[in-house]
Amino acid sequence: MDKLRNMALFCRVVEQGSFAKAAHELNLTPAIVGRHVASLEQSLGMRLILRTTRSMEITPAGQEYYNGCKRILENVEILEHSLNLGQTGEPKGLIRIGAPDGFAAPYLLDQVASFQEIYPQVQVDILEDNGRTDMVKDHIDLMIRFAIALDDANYIATPLTTTPLALFASPEYIERRGRPTSINDLNTHDCLLFSASRYGGTWPVIIDGAPKKLQLPWRLSFTNTHVLISALDKGLGIGLMPEILARGLSQKELVKIDDLFDFHTVTIYAIYPSREYIPERVRLFLEHLKQTFKKRL
Repeated sequence: MDKLRNMALFCRVVEQGSFAKAAHELNLTPAIVGRHVASLEQSLGMRLILRTTRSMEITPAGQEYYNGCKRILENVEILEHSLNLGQTGEPKGLIRIGAPDGFAAPYLLDQVASFQEIYPQVQVDILEDNGRTDMVKDHIDLMIRFAIALDDANYIATPLTTTPLALFASPEYIERRGRPTSINDLNTHDCLLFSASRYGGTWPVIIDGAPKKLQLPWRLSFTNTHVLISALDKGLGIGLMPEILARGLSQKELVKIDDLFDFHTVTIYAIYPSREYIPERVRLFLEHLKQTFKKRL
């Protein structure tokens, strides 16, 4: 058990990038954490971490050992969980989910609630973010991601559903400013930007069959989906966003503007670190997500 504890402490040091941060998280002193890592190094006869008073660096052997430790610790967790499952007849434990802000309230909460009705001993922690979460460092079991094209091959991605991008504005805005009838018209309108997306200060669209990043003079820029929707509801401008969020969050019947150019289809994915070591409670929740999305959307 001492070896497993040392391995777990070593993994937290690597993931936090600091002895002090790992010690603070585990409510230990940096000296104690350092002794546990030193004990591992002594038993292995090699350096895992090169450390100075100001920095630390993982050695090649340390990186290889970290990868192996993670597999072992995940297997131990799965084994313990399977034993608990056999004794109680149902899964228990914590599932941490990362989701884009604006998605949890209209779409995720109902599915979590219905899952917990089936498995009441499972706890769910929802972390709202917009792609800034590190799955390993933040102990995320499952992430919900919107993507036109998913480019992270480090994780396993399961598609849940799709939704089109489109321009939206309130009826009051259209009545006051008119409906744009061409791309050039947009230059005279108040355009709202969701700047937290990977496309930065542009709108990803399709013009004459080719993907384009449309650059327009923005009036307001937001990093939060709720605030962008509120701005649309208040008639402050025209914004590009996934239709599933526009319909799920708006307090009004927003006007969809989809005849100026073509739009990408966004896929909503559930992403997890490993197909081989997924805990049973996470696997069950993923299946629940897939089934409920099929029924609801």
